[in-house]
Amino acid sequence: MEETNNPMPAKATELELMTKQAEAQFALSPIGQMSRQFELVQKMGDYYAQSTVLPAIYQKNPANCAIAINMAARMGADPLMVMQNLYIVHGNPAWSSKFLIGCINTCGRFQPLEYEGNGKAVKDPGFAIRCVGYAKSDTQKKAPLKGTWITWDMVNSEGWSSKPGSKWKTMPEQMFRYRAAAFWQRTYAPEISMGLMTQEEAEDAGRQVVDTGYVEIRENTLRGEAIDPNPFGGDSPDPAPGESESKDPEPAATTPTPGKIPTPPTAQAPEPQAQPSGRTPDF
Repeated sequence: MEETNNPMPAKATELELMTKQAEAQFALSPIGQMSRQFELVQKMGDYYAQSTVLPAIYQKNPANCAIAINMAARMGADPLMVMQNLYIVHGNPAWSSKFLIGCINTCGRFQPLEYEGNGKAVKDPGFAIRCVGYAKSDTQKKAPLKGTWITWDMVNSEGWSSKPGSKWKTMPEQMFRYRAAAFWQRTYAPEISMGLMTQEEAEDAGRQVVDTGYVEIRENTLRGEAIDPNPFGGDSPDPAPGESESKDPEPAATTPTPGKIPTPPTAQAPEPQAQPSGRTPDF
């Protein structure tokens, strides 16, 4: 009696082939490539987390290291540089200004930034400074990329110099340059900072900055005080064009409660009629 061939091995081989083809298609898909990249970043994060030369927020914390590595890859920067220059400000990351300027100067798209002043001393109320850049291809510097003027009027109006411990009082020229560079970067190359503010901007915005210790502190909340909605202590905003000066507010209209018949505002209770005794009744 002849033995019949078993079709099971052939079916198993076909199933294995289909599985491998599906895996190959998934690996080439965007999700598959993202998954593979995530695995590599995770391994790198485990490696960096063992280092003791990094800020405390990254030590023994592979997740934070992986995030920093991902940001470095998007910026084309070294992961160690990103970890050393990324600060935590009220729970949000912020770059150091010197690192941001370095990224602009080395990105390959622009020539090193230049600073333009108006010729007045930094302590002069009329002092102003701005950044001027040029594209890498503009070797003759015929098409300047001019940034926003930073003036003392802006500094004082925004309340940057009135905050306790403000560096605008001790090193104003350096702060002028940092702020001018930050404004220029957001105008001509916002993708470099990935939408994050600089450390100095976060300080001036009234947030508590945490250095490499990364112990977050929220102003006033630890003391149980109410948070001032206007921390800069500025005056009330001027009325919009066409609006009159401050007047006594008119009484707001009363919204009737559903299911209840409102009393007409003009209705008045009838006056009491005189009693025979001449005594006014009690109501």
